[in-house]
Amino acid sequence: MEHNKISNKTANMTTHAVGAFPRAVTVQKAASEQGFDWPEIAGVLDKVAEELDELRDAVAHKDTSHAYAELGDLLFAAVSVARFLNANPETCLHAATTRFEARMKQVTQIAEKDGISLQSCTPDRLDMLWEQAKALMHQQLEKDLDKPPGIHAD
Repeated sequence: MEHNKISNKTANMTTHAVGAFPRAVTVQKAASEQGFDWPEIAGVLDKVAEELDELRDAVAHKDTSHAYAELGDLLFAAVSVARFLNANPETCLHAATTRFEARMKQVTQIAEKDGISLQSCTPDRLDMLWEQAKALMHQQLEKDLDKPPGIHAD
């Protein structure tokens, strides 16, 4: 039975023994080996959009347990995207977290320089600060890329 092949491959993978991302990748690869997969990434991206819509609906209805389940489905679908891109989802999340930390540090520096209290900012003002930090970081990256190798930014 096809299901047994997938179950046997993942039988020893409990939530506590293996991280969620590696477990999801292994389960998805086992399913893919059985022919249960999208033919191309467009289908995976559509699934991500579908799961996001379902999460939004659950949140709008204040259905917390359903929202948790939909968030899990969204994360599982995102792992499929990573798999199609041959990317490690754990590495992608670490990189995103590092970018967020750097950008947040930049936002804080801009706010301090301009005498702005982040806690008193409106969401629109916070978004403006975020975009300003993002632009400054892109400018710095471009400067760094234009420099000869071995020369670092100040």
